[in-house]
Amino acid sequence: INLGNLGANAWNTPITLNNHTQIVGFANNTSGNSQAFLWTKAKGMQGLPYIGDDDAGAAYDINEEGQIVGISNGGTEPNGSRAFIYQNGTMTDLNKLVIGDSPLYLLIAQGINDSGEIVGTAIEPDGQQVGFLAVPASVTPNGASASNTSPETSSSFAARSGSSPQLTGFPRLLQEKPQPK
Repeated sequence: INLGNLGANAWNTPITLNNHTQIVGFANNTSGNSQAFLWTKAKGMQGLPYIGDDDAGAAYDINEEGQIVGISNGGTEPNGSRAFIYQNGTMTDLNKLVIGDSPLYLLIAQGINDSGEIVGTAIEPDGQQVGFLAVPASVTPNGASASNTSPETSSSFAARSGSSPQLTGFPRLLQEKPQPK
């Protein structure tokens, strides 16, 4: 199957697919920038929107629910890039969904399972890159954690990393410093 392109002949790179034959990856667009894409049998290759003033990106994974994760970059974002989730036609910076204060800044989302848990790369305030696990949590409109999802709640994430030994101010963030060998 020819997946097509986004108007340029370079970097038409499929990365993964789900069981619905939805394929994600990145391709150069007519501006010459890499752009995350979603390919379906019905609509072919469609570029995903950028976040803010970003002008580059890539999609790295898609689950069976059609949630897509990846990286958006190239704008004025202080850390150079940001992890994203694309769901229900909306592109969202994952950092905007983190509950409470976290020392981590989510740079790249590289995988998502069918429970909506996301893994990727984050950066600590000292510049050290660490892996993270973002776990969906339901949050009431006032920001309190809720044990179940109702029409009044929205999806947010807690992140779990492999860095310093402490619990931070949001649910289910456990940071563990690797033990010296």
